[in-house]
Amino acid sequence: MFATSLETYENQSVAAVQQARKITGTLTDAVGEPIIGATVLEKGNPSNGTITDINGKFSLSVHPNAVISISYIGYITQNIKITNQTSLKVVMMDDTQALEEVVVVGYGSQKKANLTGAVSSVKMDEVLGDRPILNASDALQGAVPGLFVSNGGNAPGTSKSFQIRGAYSVGVKNSDGSYGNTIKPLVLIDNVEGDLDMVNPEDIESISVLKDAASAAIYGARAAGGVIVVTTKRPKGAAKFSLNY
Repeated sequence: MFATSLETYENQSVAAVQQARKITGTLTDAVGEPIIGATVLEKGNPSNGTITDINGKFSLSVHPNAVISISYIGYITQNIKITNQTSLKVVMMDDTQALEEVVVVGYGSQKKANLTGAVSSVKMDEVLGDRPILNASDALQGAVPGLFVSNGGNAPGTSKSFQIRGAYSVGVKNSDGSYGNTIKPLVLIDNVEGDLDMVNPEDIESISVLKDAASAAIYGARAAGGVIVVTTKRPKGAAKFSLNY
């Protein structure tokens, strides 16, 4: 009986191995350059995935009739159904919508495609969604890569504390002898320095976080810890007046 059970288990293991299919592929952009670090996942099985190497190549074992999802920042995500293929050559197309997005930087704005500095931008309506958020600082937690949000203290009315690129990513020696980044970012609300928690999240259009020296240089020495640029909503369309008497 034990031998029969062992044989059944071995047959099931062999069948599972035979069902899995190894897929190899190469990712390039529209001009034929390899795309490095793109994410390749089996849809419905998020634990089964890989990334492309320095030559844009990947290898992944998937189930029969699986669908693989290939994504990379700035490119349109592609979903490919695997039937009899064992080798893929995928050309990723630019996501023009993402590149046309306007980002607020340095008392002005630029298209994301023209930016060379480290800038992250979020639309507040997309971040809030249906969540009951009371202040903008809470909404930014986990929404902007490289932005660390912490409690400023336990006293009522204390504002949140911001640090860009983490608390210990900059080797600065503090007055107490410890090392860490204690430089606070400059917060600008419609180009005027202010407290982010004093603004109603529903009144905010977008928030841009300028992380490096190149993008924050226009603001001077006070931007050494980065800049958080807040743009509030403005009325759209022609002004209309109505007078009744």
